[in-house]
Amino acid sequence: ISQDLAVLRSTLWSGLIRAARLNFSHQADRCRLFEIGSVFADAGQQVRERNCIGGLVSGSRFPVNWEGMNQDSDFFDLKSDIEAILASWRCTESVQFLRESHPALNPGSTAALYLGGNRVGVCGVLHPALQAEYEFRHPVHLFEIDLSAMPAATLPHYEPYSKFPAVRRDLAVVVDDGIFAADLTKVVAAELGLRLRRLDVFDVYHGPGVDTGRKSVGIGLILQDASRTLNDEETDDMIARVVRRLEHELGARIRN
Repeated sequence: ISQDLAVLRSTLWSGLIRAARLNFSHQADRCRLFEIGSVFADAGQQVRERNCIGGLVSGSRFPVNWEGMNQDSDFFDLKSDIEAILASWRCTESVQFLRESHPALNPGSTAALYLGGNRVGVCGVLHPALQAEYEFRHPVHLFEIDLSAMPAATLPHYEPYSKFPAVRRDLAVVVDDGIFAADLTKVVAAELGLRLRRLDVFDVYHGPGVDTGRKSVGIGLILQDASRTLNDEETDDMIARVVRRLEHELGARIRN
């Protein structure tokens, strides 16, 4: 089995990295690459084959343009690509990015992807030693998702838009530093259900007024009912329920 594995790839990243090096050697200033294919691992007395999708993001965030913007891509550009892929399964709300380590990725800049409690992939920034070895001038961001671990895709279906006005409410909640934005959004979405049309994390604050080891997270909520206009009393009650649940499940408190 070990001899067989020697000629079989265990990750899609090696091919993506070689392709990125070739692009950059031809004066490309940005790379957005992906591949779908099989990878292999030793599973005792047999070789396990998995079908995966891998991606690489590196270089400028935007093409050259008249505004002269030339920012390097970062982890959040990679994360947005991953979420766009997961949208095919209509499961972006249930995915979690949890800290993890990986020998090819930079410690502290690596996350595992979990869907419904199952680990389905990994993403992060190429390890500095490999960055130097391959002579990349820009940070290289990578992801790989195990397609065989993903649920069956759900086909999109038409949903009529609401004719009634939406309501916006903003919350600033103080939580421990170890609480992820995904933890907050999961609780809020579970409480509000279909009336939650959109949720945006618009601010993270450390500093005066917030205890050491804690942070303030700003959350914007767009609420809307499909059948009628939400009044102030109903909206206030929904927000109060969200706050109580955040306090109970995550130890959060409202920032004054």
